[in-house]
Amino acid sequence: MREPETLYVEPTNRCNLRCTTCPRTYFDQEPLKDMSLAEFSFVLEQVPGAKRVVLHGLGEPLLNPDLADMVAMAKGQGRHVLFNSNALELDQEISHQLIAAGLDELRVSVDLPSPQLYPTVRRGGALEVVYDNVARLNAAKVAAGSEV
Repeated sequence: MREPETLYVEPTNRCNLRCTTCPRTYFDQEPLKDMSLAEFSFVLEQVPGAKRVVLHGLGEPLLNPDLADMVAMAKGQGRHVLFNSNALELDQEISHQLIAAGLDELRVSVDLPSPQLYPTVRRGGALEVVYDNVARLNAAKVAAGSEV
């Protein structure tokens, strides 16, 4: 049997939004929890051949305080690491941490490109904050000489 090439891991089931398109908004939830670095390491050990590690699920990955360490751990094993985010928590400090950890891809979820309409779907969010945070990440990337 072939080992999976991509491993999907949910670093947290917590979220900072109540999006109209998300099941978390409408259904009962399991207890809120962040995955620990030890738990993450254990999961990686179970699938040593996975070349890609995708760090997202229904939660917002940036809410896990160990996210940059998770990225660094997976990158240290030679894996391609990415995650999706609403980017609302993507401040300067975490931007630098993620770049230093070697994050390969960050995919930002933006449903509506209008600052007026965005909060109708991404309840609790502000598109201007997302744009500013992504610009900050790009500036940090350039300052670090990162090509990713």
